Amino acid sequence: MVLQEQTPPEEEPEEDEDKPPIPVDRRFSIYPGSPIKTFHASPAVAYKVVDNENPDEKYHALVCDPKLHPRLSIIKPLNILAINNPNIISPTAWSVMDWEDEGRQCPVLIMNSGRLTPFSFKIAPIVFTEELIVNIFMRHTIEMLISFEEHGITHRAIRLDNLYYFNELKRRLVLGECVATPPGLTQSALYDTIDNALSVPLGKGGEDISNDIYALGVLVLCLLNGRDLGAGVSDTEIINKKMLYGTYDALHDPKVRLSNTMESCLRKMTHDDLEERATTRELQMWLNGQNFQLEPERARKRSSKPFTINNQNYFTARDLARGMHANWDASAKISMSEDFQDWLQNNLSETLITLNYDKAIKGFEQQNAENQHRLLSRVILALHQGGPIRYRSFCSSLDGITRLISHFVHNVEARQIFREMMGSGILSFWLELHQSDEDNRSAKHKKLLEKFRIYTEELRKDSVIEGLNLLVYEFNPDLPCQSRRFERFFVYQPRHLLPAIERILENNDDEVDSLLDYQMICFLKSRYARSIAKEIRSYMITSVPEEVCVAEAEILWKLQADFHPNRAFPNICRRLTTLLEPAVKRHHSRKIRRAIRQEMQRGAENGQIRYLIQIVSDKGMIENDKVNFNLARAEYASLLQEISLVDFNLKNLPEMVSRIGGDISASVSGILASIFTLGYVSYWSLFQ
Repeated sequence: MVLQEQTPPEEEPEEDEDKPPIPVDRRFSIYPGSPIKTFHASPAVAYKVVDNENPDEKYHALVCDPKLHPRLSIIKPLNILAINNPNIISPTAWSVMDWEDEGRQCPVLIMNSGRLTPFSFKIAPIVFTEELIVNIFMRHTIEMLISFEEHGITHRAIRLDNLYYFNELKRRLVLGECVATPPGLTQSALYDTIDNALSVPLGKGGEDISNDIYALGVLVLCLLNGRDLGAGVSDTEIINKKMLYGTYDALHDPKVRLSNTMESCLRKMTHDDLEERATTRELQMWLNGQNFQLEPERARKRSSKPFTINNQNYFTARDLARGMHANWDASAKISMSEDFQDWLQNNLSETLITLNYDKAIKGFEQQNAENQHRLLSRVILALHQGGPIRYRSFCSSLDGITRLISHFVHNVEARQIFREMMGSGILSFWLELHQSDEDNRSAKHKKLLEKFRIYTEELRKDSVIEGLNLLVYEFNPDLPCQSRRFERFFVYQPRHLLPAIERILENNDDEVDSLLDYQMICFLKSRYARSIAKEIRSYMITSVPEEVCVAEAEILWKLQADFHPNRAFPNICRRLTTLLEPAVKRHHSRKIRRAIRQEMQRGAENGQIRYLIQIVSDKGMIENDKVNFNLARAEYASLLQEISLVDFNLKNLPEMVSRIGGDISASVSGILASIFTLGYVSYWSLFQ
């Protein structure tokens, strides 16, 4: 299934002390031959770092996978928060580096290790009581999440293997980094909500702080139970238990007695229904002594008779929704069958599910092949209202949709499935089922769906610049440019684009029709549109070759002027001398064209793109060339008329000679007759 790819397996780097250190920002040196396993953040790998200014400080570097891009956009707010909150672990610096072992550029995070020691139950010096956990971990972590929510960011890496003792005394626990991977990518099913656990890794939600509250509740349960609750249990088993019993009852050992205050808090934090889950405000009030008014979590109805698909029995609506997605083609034919409707009404007998099902099938009374996929997607959502969006091989939480498709932006089949899903109305149906949600989290979802509605219109456009490719950048601020030319480069910001193109041209002599492709244009339009809106508009609306090449050169010049005013790009300029040929040819004078080419060849060595544009787009020269050309054309037209007249006369010469000869003969005869008559009269007069 095209959208079911998983994260790549982690490979342990080999130690090699002979590898020389790599400088970063002149201050740090990374030792690529010295990995530090205790600080790995899969798929990011940790390496030894030396602070050249203060060698006694402890640092490590996280070399991230560029295809599973880190969350670089949250570094700035993290650093701001870390100034007043030492419990927040944030990168000291970051850079994009050539990493020899990967054969490409990789983003690198410099982290302050300080006195951090990875947490382990084996070396825990104390027994974790409720009061102790609140004082050394829960209180400052909840305060951290409150700050995160105020700044619009999430952690999404709250789990046991990302927990550290803050110092040698081991009297305070803090969470590790949350930048190295996309949000929630490496979270196991233990720490993820059911809808995120059912989603593919890249389709997990990351924008809602309630995901962090849920994970924190599970982590505290692990500490209170004194063990890793996910050890030796598969993700599938954990999901099954959560769906059957609810998260708290599925995970907590009843032999471990908790106070009513702590139990009500953890039940609220790990509630499977989003609208019932604790908020940061409620947790703050709990820390101040106010207990939760907890209502029992609604039991999941289990049917007395299973519904069977491909010899597999399903007893609950949630489990059936998962089974129908796993058996999509077979389920598409039965979603409106009498047997299925009879099972819902007479065996499952769950009023809310039946009402949701009636909403799902409304308007689909006439079943046909075209809308089977749309209908099944709606039925699955009706069965599991809080579950992910599922459409054929697509399975994602609401706010993970565009992150998932960005990973498959070059996959034709995935793009088609995404377009079908966006146009199927499933997102509007999701909102219809959640109309009763009145809290701020629902408001966020409504805003997200409104943005989806706008971009659904964009998806109908044929232009690759205005459709799906633009959408993935608009919704994913951490997504680097996805141009196929940048396979070995990490172009995260517009300022990275020109250096990458320069290096590609340095090592590649293949001819290209354009230095920019549609992915680069979409990337720039999303991240840099205000500065080059005019140039991008010119590039998009014209199809005249000489105008397209000049518009492309102007975009490149704008990037150089804004980000690299003192840096030369000779390889780009040399290639532009060829690509700007259509603009050169708009000059009519061969002499001018020859002079422009020679001047561009000389100017290319300076590496200044603006100079080439000035040469090829000199308005005065272009205007004079037009005037001279018009004069030459008029003179040429006059010469053509004269040549045409001469040619006409040459073709009609015999007739003209005959006509003119007769006229001359008559004239001569008349003259001679007159002379003879005059002579005769004179002679007669004189001699007679």
